[in-house]
Amino acid sequence: MKNLILIAVLFFGVLNIQSQEKIYTLTEVDVAPEILKYPIIDSLTSKQNFKKNLKRFIAMNLNLMEYFETNKEKTRVFVEFVVQRNGKIKVLRTKGKSKKAKSLAANVIKKIKKMKPAKVMDNNVDMKFIIPITFGGVILIDTTQKNR
Repeated sequence: MKNLILIAVLFFGVLNIQSQEKIYTLTEVDVAPEILKYPIIDSLTSKQNFKKNLKRFIAMNLNLMEYFETNKEKTRVFVEFVVQRNGKIKVLRTKGKSKKAKSLAANVIKKIKKMKPAKVMDNNVDMKFIIPITFGGVILIDTTQKNR
């Protein structure tokens, strides 16, 4: 009787492990996710396009002034997120010293709302990615002089 119970537990344990879907990394996918509304550059691979457009999105949507109102030091935050097979973004965790910077970095990734998901062998898959975001010096652009 004990052997029968042990075999049943092992069988259902194996089924449970196999039913959990794998989360891929950028190096493991065939086609990287695409940020909607951002153009694809034909000369770059899908993975290069993903990185470039993600950095562009962060640069355009991150409010550095909100961080520098209360903090003056330079800091770096790592945001780990998953682009799910349905295209939604799920932030898993953030690492960094500043709570304010971690909050801003997570919020800018959440602003992406939806992406075209990654693919492996023409099947949509979950893909995990970690991106560093640096809160450095503020760049001010002087637009008062028109003859430059």
